[in-house]
Amino acid sequence: MVWIHDVVERHSVFMNPMKPEKFLGLARRLGLCSASHVLEIGAGRGGPAMFLASEFGCVVTAVEPHEPFIADGRSRVEGAGLSDLVSFVHSDARSFEVALETYDAAFCLGATFAYDGLVGTLDALAPGVRSGGYVVAGEPYDIGHGMHPWSLPEIFERFEERLLPVAWFVRSSVDEWDEYTSVHLHDLLTWSIEHPEDGEDVDRRRREQVDALREPYIGWAVVAGRKA
Repeated sequence: MVWIHDVVERHSVFMNPMKPEKFLGLARRLGLCSASHVLEIGAGRGGPAMFLASEFGCVVTAVEPHEPFIADGRSRVEGAGLSDLVSFVHSDARSFEVALETYDAAFCLGATFAYDGLVGTLDALAPGVRSGGYVVAGEPYDIGHGMHPWSLPEIFERFEERLLPVAWFVRSSVDEWDEYTSVHLHDLLTWSIEHPEDGEDVDRRRREQVDALREPYIGWAVVAGRKA
């Protein structure tokens, strides 16, 4: 069976249910600039890393375990003329050593599962951020259906408990969720037609996404906590 993210993210660069412009609006609030060094865990094809480097001129270390995403990301970075700013590290999150107090911001967008969830992610990334820097997580949250462990205020509490008071956050809109999910539905359907050997499993995943659209079950937000 093909890895599902190779299917649903095959035409995606940002790979999250949010417009890059909205994400960059939050990043702008963090004061990133050409002197900044940023870490991104679970960098995928390098979309956020490229946006940060292009918009702010900062240096980005992009850590990603999936080799096809790394290869595509490096090609995109080279094509955009950003090779001097964005460097990829082929590694899973736990194997990557986060150097102490090295980064002005550490991002993990939609990939906190790499550290077994939000709490593990905050604990892993905070030591690598300089005083006055930010730990930034993109995370789903419950909107009243019990489909996620925490509501958005409870996510804020997890930051606060780790002495990372929330400085900025931004939420995905229904339209952003719709666009993100529509791309997944299209790619799942196309893949099941083109690869009948995977058709049953892929089509089951597509039906699950259709069922989830009957009513929104979760939200998604990018939250930035400031390190003292």
